[in-house]
Amino acid sequence: GKFDEGESPEDCVIREVKEEAGLTITNPRMHGFISFPMFDKKVLVCFYFYSRRILGRVNRFARRKSCMDPE
Repeated sequence: GKFDEGESPEDCVIREVKEEAGLTITNPRMHGFISFPMFDKKVLVCFYFYSRRILGRVNRFARRKSCMDPE
């Protein structure tokens, strides 16, 4: 997903996991990130998080997505 204006990476991952998988995570910790220079001179950055506490059930209709999926 993409950041909302003024959103921290941690807030973004909490929101995106809820929207995409229907799960609630707490206290996400950044595990790392990787950047991909694109041909249009933009840079795609993917953040990797983990969370020890996950609540809810996976939305069975959620599609597996990658940060590399086109818009």
